[in-house]
Amino acid sequence: MEAFNDRVNTYIDSWMGPRDPRVRGWLLLGNYIPTFIFSTMYLLIVWMGPKYMKNRQPYSCRALLVPYNLFLTLLSLYMFYEVGS
Repeated sequence: MEAFNDRVNTYIDSWMGPRDPRVRGWLLLGNYIPTFIFSTMYLLIVWMGPKYMKNRQPYSCRALLVPYNLFLTLLSLYMFYEVGS
């Protein structure tokens, strides 16, 4: 698998140019294969999701969204405070 990754990385690097050396070792930026897999999975979910949910009731995400929105509001206030001071 490592040889395959090296061949893909070499091909894409020759096509698009060298990568920024500052991001070497970062998650999903070391190889192109994981990024391709996650992008393909995202497109499949976007394409298949409406077909799967066509005859189903919508999910209730309120229990997750309330704490999530509260957290983001507090985080935004904190960042605003840090930028302002």
